[in-house]
Amino acid sequence: LYSVTVKLSSMENNSVVVLSVTVIVVIASFILYKQMSSGDSTSSGSKDDKKSDKSGSKSDVKKDTQDKYPAGKVTIYFGSQTGTAEGFARTLMEEGKSAGFNAKMIDLEDFSPDVLKETERAIFLMATYGEGEPTDNAISFTKWMKNLEKELGPDTLNKLKYSVFGLGNKQYEHYNLMGKLTNSSLEELGATRMFQYGEGDDDATLEEDFDAWRAQLWPALTAAFHPDAAVVEEVANRARLGSMDTHSKIKLDFRAVKTDLKSITGTAAAAAVDPHTVHASTRHFFTAPRAKIVVNRELRSTAEKSAAEAGSTRHIEIDLKGVNLHYHTADNLAILPENSTDNVAALAKAQGYDLDYTFVVQKAPNNEDEDFQISFPSPCTVREAL
Repeated sequence: LYSVTVKLSSMENNSVVVLSVTVIVVIASFILYKQMSSGDSTSSGSKDDKKSDKSGSKSDVKKDTQDKYPAGKVTIYFGSQTGTAEGFARTLMEEGKSAGFNAKMIDLEDFSPDVLKETERAIFLMATYGEGEPTDNAISFTKWMKNLEKELGPDTLNKLKYSVFGLGNKQYEHYNLMGKLTNSSLEELGATRMFQYGEGDDDATLEEDFDAWRAQLWPALTAAFHPDAAVVEEVANRARLGSMDTHSKIKLDFRAVKTDLKSITGTAAAAAVDPHTVHASTRHFFTAPRAKIVVNRELRSTAEKSAAEAGSTRHIEIDLKGVNLHYHTADNLAILPENSTDNVAALAKAQGYDLDYTFVVQKAPNNEDEDFQISFPSPCTVREAL
């Protein structure tokens, strides 16, 4: 899943073109297993076998976790509007696990003051939205940490060691305000900075800024918290060589299981799930209405220049009648594109998929994430998913 900021696009007359809007792009091939026909859950073994599987004590589980992640826990919070900070959080979680940390990412919409007060190590990825505002999922957290009513004392977070990376855009007046605010506010509440504050500019080199920051992050944290000196040296060497990246290791966190249930879309999809069980960056797929483009015209003259040289600025009008969508001046507009039916059919044919196969999304057996979140509505058909 990728978040792409479209600065300027030119499309056919009947398509939507908007200047400086956020577009959520879903890569269609989420690998819906070629053998989806075997997706029906089958079980083997006796009831006694199942009982024995659950007989392990909590202490055994805790010991296994400590052995697997000797550097201890680190929680990665993200404040994300379009999914970029969430994507960065997932990268840090995978890298943290590979460095020996029991890393877990948490949507700030699920932030709990009581949990944070008891947290020992945390990383915050904070995007700034609009003119210095928090992202929608970080509003409650921001209000809490500002401590305007002075209800929180200077030792509220004295157990916490933290670091912050801010995502901003220098085109706006209050560049990276949320990152800077989080960095200072946590310190004022008694937390201790375990690694330097970092920030990136979405108008220039955001990903490069993030890569440079995290390349120093893991060597510093393993040196501080990992008990094995050999691992500390290994992580430092990996970071120096740029091999901390775990993106090449594709891991599906879900599986597609065949069902006879009818597929759900639109408002039915939104009503069928708890919003907290959905990825922050894909929630629009559960709630976005369809709207008609009534005007789409070019405003620039290309008489003396080629279209590429002249660029493109378009006037777009969208009919919102009966859509239950309201626009206010300077609002952001997210557009969710769909793949063409021809492309969907071609991909399905190439992969051997049955377009009418209906499935539900379930947590993969090897998924260690306690708070599994789904990326798109289900039950759905392969055709709808692609």
